[in-house]
Amino acid sequence: ENIERLKKYLEEIGWEPGKSKYPKVNKEVVKDLTRVEGVNIHVARILAKKGGISSVKELAESGIDELAKKTGYSKSRISRWVENAKKLLESITVA
Repeated sequence: ENIERLKKYLEEIGWEPGKSKYPKVNKEVVKDLTRVEGVNIHVARILAKKGGISSVKELAESGIDELAKKTGYSKSRISRWVENAKKLLESITVA
């Protein structure tokens, strides 16, 4: 009985065996975004898939409110990532 209820619940939420909850994204995009302090692999995937961000430059130039709506992350977190992306870009151009 419990197994049947669990199967029904999993079907309702759209769970599939072996399916990751994180979207698949180009590895180079993930590698680039994870250079930003505070952005890990999972965050990079969400930013790329849901937010449409494919580079550090795009993250640095993105709108915080819009990105928050698209990804579900808080504005304060996104604001930190955007600032860190800007700092990273500045350090690259200075070097």
